[in-house]
Amino acid sequence: MTPDFWNERYSETPFSYGEAPNGFLAACAGLLPAQGRALVPGDGQGRNGVWLAKQGLRPLCIDYSEIAIEQAAAFAARENVEIDTATGDFLQAEVPAGAFALAASIYFHLPADMRADGHRKIAAALAPGGRLILEGFAKGQAAFQKSHGSGGPPDAAMHLEAETLLADFASLRPLYLETVEIHLHEAPFHEGLAKVVRAVFEKPA
Repeated sequence: MTPDFWNERYSETPFSYGEAPNGFLAACAGLLPAQGRALVPGDGQGRNGVWLAKQGLRPLCIDYSEIAIEQAAAFAARENVEIDTATGDFLQAEVPAGAFALAASIYFHLPADMRADGHRKIAAALAPGGRLILEGFAKGQAAFQKSHGSGGPPDAAMHLEAETLLADFASLRPLYLETVEIHLHEAPFHEGLAKVVRAVFEKPA
């Protein structure tokens, strides 16, 4: 799933995953800090970053696709909020350690051999007391892809497990961690019954 793949997807489909924020992220509104920076890796066309900006945060939205980042900036301008953007590989991006009050990892799937490093980079970016909100496709989603077409990386090794999240984010304290079956409605590419893992972690103060 290269930058060319994502550029093609975002150039062909306006708001491939909708304009509304992810439902789990929105449901965690009461856990958000009142202010501060928010790290949003893999935010695509900006649906989560723009929503976080509306909650009073200053998001840094990072994505592989330059087309998506351009669309995210235009979306933010249309909604009269400010976001910071960066294009490229998250593992190579300049992300200051300890600078973010929140991280939102929403369907940010990395290759299996890069996952732990990416997750540890997210954890390192959080300030003491900062929180991570995460939702992603869980192990077992391959069957739902086949039967329901609900999306997710074609490489099942990129799907997530609660146990690996606990290991990757060992420096953080888990507040909530659950694997559930839900009906996704983030059209057109996240639509239908899916198996996901949801988590909230906190960096010790």
